[in-house]
Amino acid sequence: MDYTEMEKMMEELMQDPMYQQAFWIAFAIVGAIMAVIGIVTYILGAVGVRRLSKTAGFTHPALAFVPILRWMMLGKLAELRLPGEKSGRKVFGYSVHLPILLTLSTLLELVYSGFTLYYSFIEPDAVLPDQVLGLVNGVSMAYSVINMIAVVVLLLAIHRVFALVGCRSSMGMTLLCALI
Repeated sequence: MDYTEMEKMMEELMQDPMYQQAFWIAFAIVGAIMAVIGIVTYILGAVGVRRLSKTAGFTHPALAFVPILRWMMLGKLAELRLPGEKSGRKVFGYSVHLPILLTLSTLLELVYSGFTLYYSFIEPDAVLPDQVLGLVNGVSMAYSVINMIAVVVLLLAIHRVFALVGCRSSMGMTLLCALI
């Protein structure tokens, strides 16, 4: 069976209402599972930042459940002095740069994802002008670059926090966080 025969067979299957319904059910199930996993990991991360903030003596550790404030609190934790560090050392401004980078990355991801979903499912036959496609590709590229920078800064902040709390293998824990 060559590619064109396979393509024709897939088109015929997708015209069948039973297969269309099965596709949307599978799409909804996968989306629900992804949403549950996202919510659980968000809550676990917020609980961790809240506990660390409470231990560090921050005034409102419960604000760790608010996305931008959570990133700011993680940045403030990363800016605390490590044991044995000189007090005059200038530390990277995690509490400023981390929330800005992660917020910008999230906004660009939402714009690009919303555009892609809209023109994939709602208006799949729409013909877009070259300027719009260029803008979408620019947003996608900007998202990729800013997201890479944000992830590096986030991992550096997480590594400093693990070192601050006295974790024996702060690099190993940071790598574990990167994998998760």
